[in-house]
Amino acid sequence: MKKEAAPQEKVLTEQLVVFSLGEQYYGVNIFSVQEIIRIDHLTPVPRTPSFVQGIINLRGKIIPVIDLKKRFNCSREMAATGEERIIVIEAQGTVMGMMVDQVTEVISVPRSQLGVPLQIGEGKVAGLLKAVIPRGDGMIMLLDMEKVFCSLQKEQKDNIA
Repeated sequence: MKKEAAPQEKVLTEQLVVFSLGEQYYGVNIFSVQEIIRIDHLTPVPRTPSFVQGIINLRGKIIPVIDLKKRFNCSREMAATGEERIIVIEAQGTVMGMMVDQVTEVISVPRSQLGVPLQIGEGKVAGLLKAVIPRGDGMIMLLDMEKVFCSLQKEQKDNIA
């Protein structure tokens, strides 16, 4: 009689779009990403926080664009490489573009490998992370886009007040 194979256990994974800001790698869940575009023409908007780079017209839809390096106070400025992109994200019913240095890859990560983020310090990224993923000799910081959007909205309201 033939022995039946044990049923395969399903491994739950998350697909992430990985990008760089300076020398640090970040990720966002692919389901938040609408598209990735080249940086073309940004229209500046007066009296906005310094991290708001401007707005773009994406097929008739006006979208605000933020510079994550400025938002997260990334210290190292790198020369333009031509690899810079805008990741168009939707969270909480809002569409926004995020300027990044480079989109590096799309990866699948087993949920069991999503390490809990350390709550270190009071930095701009503290509290905005969903997980930390080991990657070679570095880490990928998985952003919680809901928290990122909430913090941006709060900061914009504080700027207006």
